Amino acid sequence: MGFASDNIESTTFYSIFLAKKRNNNHIPIGRVIEIKPHLIFVAISTVLLAIIIYLIPKNLKKHEIYTMSVLAILLGTTADLIFAVKYNLYILVTEDIDYSPIFVGFFIYPAFNLIILNYFPYKKSLWQKIIYIFIWTIISLLYEVISVKVDFLHYRTWTLLYSAIVYPIVIIFFSYNLYLYRKLVKDNLNE
Repeated sequence: MGFASDNIESTTFYSIFLAKKRNNNHIPIGRVIEIKPHLIFVAISTVLLAIIIYLIPKNLKKHEIYTMSVLAILLGTTADLIFAVKYNLYILVTEDIDYSPIFVGFFIYPAFNLIILNYFPYKKSLWQKIIYIFIWTIISLLYEVISVKVDFLHYRTWTLLYSAIVYPIVIIFFSYNLYLYRKLVKDNLNE
């Protein structure tokens, strides 16, 4: 496998051309794969979040991790379908076929959710819960700003203000859902 610049009219910094050397000529064996900044962003995000999840002390049980991950996938995918596809409020990536939204739906949403829930201050005061939700809302907004900067997320009529309103609601929903799930599991064990 080698690089074949003769067969490419114009290349970008992020382009890699797959070729096979045969009789001293580079013969294309694939197509130009353009590694775009949003793909790098999604890959780095996925790897970093996986490392964080692996390294943090787990305050969640395995069945809670599984259940909350499935819920995050379902809710995240449903929200993207409603807001991005149905109402066209934003676009994930481009109109072209791109698999990075799948990584977001199946890895990044659940990873953020697990980290947030893992340290959620259930037994602390209301004020500490509000501060915790505020901090994670800011972190989520910063992640969204980066997503826009690397062209992963494109706003249509959606704004960062809408996200600032939605993120606390989502965090409260997931934290309450985990609380309710734990209560149901406990009640079920006591029956």
